[in-house]
Amino acid sequence: MTINLCDNRMQNGNFITNTDNTPTDNNDNAIITRSPKHCWFPDDQQMAANMERLERNTFKVFLTNGNYNVVKTGDVTDVRGIIALITSRLSSDSSKRFYESAYAIRIARIGGTSDDHFWLHPETSMNEALDHHQNLLDADWRYELRIRYIPSTLSDILVKDRFTFHYLYDQIEAPVDQDLAIQLCCLEIKFFDLVQPFVNFKEEKFKCALGTGWSIPVQLVIGCDFGIGYVTDRTGPPTQMAQFQSVQSIHITTNVNENNANNSAANPLNQSNKSVLQLKIAGASEVLAISCPSNTIAENIANLIDGYCRLVNNTDDSFWIRKALF
Repeated sequence: MTINLCDNRMQNGNFITNTDNTPTDNNDNAIITRSPKHCWFPDDQQMAANMERLERNTFKVFLTNGNYNVVKTGDVTDVRGIIALITSRLSSDSSKRFYESAYAIRIARIGGTSDDHFWLHPETSMNEALDHHQNLLDADWRYELRIRYIPSTLSDILVKDRFTFHYLYDQIEAPVDQDLAIQLCCLEIKFFDLVQPFVNFKEEKFKCALGTGWSIPVQLVIGCDFGIGYVTDRTGPPTQMAQFQSVQSIHITTNVNENNANNSAANPLNQSNKSVLQLKIAGASEVLAISCPSNTIAENIANLIDGYCRLVNNTDDSFWIRKALF
């Protein structure tokens, strides 16, 4: 007698089975078989759909030490929520980090140059980011958690948020030359002051132009010490244009170049549509206009200025007036 695992039923503690002509063993013991219909498992299409949904809602966020955190995201989970989740996991203190607004998430190419990355706005939902950058999410690209908005007083970070201080330390230490790091290892507490002449981690620079039309090519400099400035001579100090406290709003306008539309769609990090970053400054009669070579660079600058504005004003409200990007 053969017991088919798809057809068996229980009655009074005994199996009621269907019989067929399948041979039994010499002791007339029942031979248990499985149905060819794979009744214990969902069909292959359902399994594939479930696996695709699982992979879409699960991704890795890499840390400065090369390790990663696996994160599950839902439709209403944004970048800010992912940052809060990861930082709470990494620290013994599960409460909100004092300098949580200093963190950011970017999509970066593994082993790429400093330009091969795209910063995500904290209000962007992860599903929007996945949809918008799905062509980047292959084996060569990954999510990374980094500290991007550096407070001007480093000692405050150590006192108010020790975990963030050590995370920033690891982030800065990673690209430093090994011989230099060995020389500095006995001067841990003075590390930031000593390494700054070699790795200027407190500012970011962008090749842009001031104004529109007859614009002036400059190197835009953004940092915690002097705010928003520019340099025309690399040997000279930056000329300050505005402090973060005086920025009231951030806006981007884009001039679409139809000849480069196909190239922009193929690689969002190499867009050639020129964009103008407009900053409304308190007390100024006109907006501060900065011409950028691509929309990606304009968005990266806007993201950086917006993060510093939120940090110095101690608010989660964004200063960046964004259009529907996704």
